[in-house]
Amino acid sequence: SLEPLMDAIANHKGPLKCPVCKSGFVISVADRLALTENLNSTVIVRFGTHNYFLTVPEDMLAQSRVQQVLGVPDLKILFHGKIIYPSKDKSEEEMSEELLKISQEEMSGKKRPTMVVMGKRTGQWGAQGGHLHK
Repeated sequence: SLEPLMDAIANHKGPLKCPVCKSGFVISVADRLALTENLNSTVIVRFGTHNYFLTVPEDMLAQSRVQQVLGVPDLKILFHGKIIYPSKDKSEEEMSEELLKISQEEMSGKKRPTMVVMGKRTGQWGAQGGHLHK
C-alpha cells in the first residue's frame, strides 16, 4: 500500500529521505506494478514536488486511480498549462483513455510527467506544492 508513504510525504516539510535506503530523497513514487507492467495501464502525473507512476486496474478509471492514491477528491489535471480534467466535452471513460495515452507517450519517450495535479488532500489545509492555500 502507498498510504504510509503518501502520509509521510503530505506531513513532511522539505525533502523527504527515502524510507527504504535512508540516503536518497523521494522524487518519484511508483506502485509495485507501474514500471513493470504494460505501459497502456500506467498513468503518470506530478503532484507537488513528486512524480507518480500508478498502475490503473482494468475496472478503474485513470483519474479515479490518481484520486485514490493522492487522496485528492476534487482534483484538476493540467497539461501544458490548461485544465484537461475535469472535461466538459469528454466522458469519464474518454478522459481516462486520454490520460493513459498521454502517459504512455511520455513513458515511451522517457519524459518527466507533464500532467500536473492540483487540489488539496483530504484533511489538509493547503495543496501540495503551495497551491490553493486557505
